Amino acid sequence: MPTLHTVKINASGAPSTTFECSSRESILQAGLRAGLPLRYKCTNGSCGECRSRLLSGTIESIQVADYPLSQQQRANGWFLSCTHAPLSPLQINTPLFSDSIEIPHQITRAKVKKIDLLQPDLALLTLRTSRSNTFQFLAGQEVLLSHLLATHRYPIASCPCNGMELDFHIHRSETDLFSQLLFSSLKKGEHVTLDGPRGHFLLNTQSQRRQIFIAWEYGFASIRSLIEQHISLEKEPPISLYWLSQHPPYLNNLARSWGAVLNHFDYQWIARHATPIESQVSKLVHQLRQELLVEQCDFYISAPAELLILLSEQLLALGVAEHQLRGAPLIDVSSDSISSES
Repeated sequence: MPTLHTVKINASGAPSTTFECSSRESILQAGLRAGLPLRYKCTNGSCGECRSRLLSGTIESIQVADYPLSQQQRANGWFLSCTHAPLSPLQINTPLFSDSIEIPHQITRAKVKKIDLLQPDLALLTLRTSRSNTFQFLAGQEVLLSHLLATHRYPIASCPCNGMELDFHIHRSETDLFSQLLFSSLKKGEHVTLDGPRGHFLLNTQSQRRQIFIAWEYGFASIRSLIEQHISLEKEPPISLYWLSQHPPYLNNLARSWGAVLNHFDYQWIARHATPIESQVSKLVHQLRQELLVEQCDFYISAPAELLILLSEQLLALGVAEHQLRGAPLIDVSSDSISSES
């Protein structure tokens, strides 16, 4: 029977953190599943990016590694976290990404694993990379996707805990050639190029304030990534999700399931009507003031730029500090679509 052991990471310049790892699972995989921004490139012992140092405890190799560690390095406690599992509670020193600027720029080819229609004009695209060339990113970041001559920027809708499989929520748009290919000719098994990651719409993992996530229509993509990281990290601060959409949200059941299984999680769908943007923002702010102590919350907003600016200005006026506001403006959204029914 596998045994669960506690792994404590002591990383320079960052607070120590712990997670649990089975005696039959690699330390890297368990740490990624726990939402930690561990440095790695492959998951099969060939690149050396996950090289870590054992400070206390006992480990064992569960996979042959091609990356050469010298006898002296091994004697000093160095090992690859992707090929080793714990046999006891551990303390290790392992590299972590602390900011988006530390993530290396990557150009990676991935295969289309599946394309699922969420709505007639909205698709869930899942891409799968090779085990030896996974894609590293932080929750909330974006990439450029390219196929044939079409290139477009999209937020990654999945958690960084699995860099081999990445989800994207792609809305069909006349100005987006990649989306046109996706809905017309792109097939399972074909290759797509990922270029990135980009963006600084990141989770403040050190904050103890209530986390408020606001998504407008398919802006839920980057919000989903942030929430799933928050869940993986098992953070204490409660979460509220406000999803503004004209019709019932396309992943309404997923959002509701979070509320059913998680403590301190509140989800509300706010029906979006054909009213001017100022009216929509005022109504939302009024609701936030009724339900929250807004100055004691962190806000993550994924919405059209016009709505994002107006909402941020009103929240600042209510006493929310600038460092408590993080926004990701949606692209390919016209001002007309914000204030009118489609």
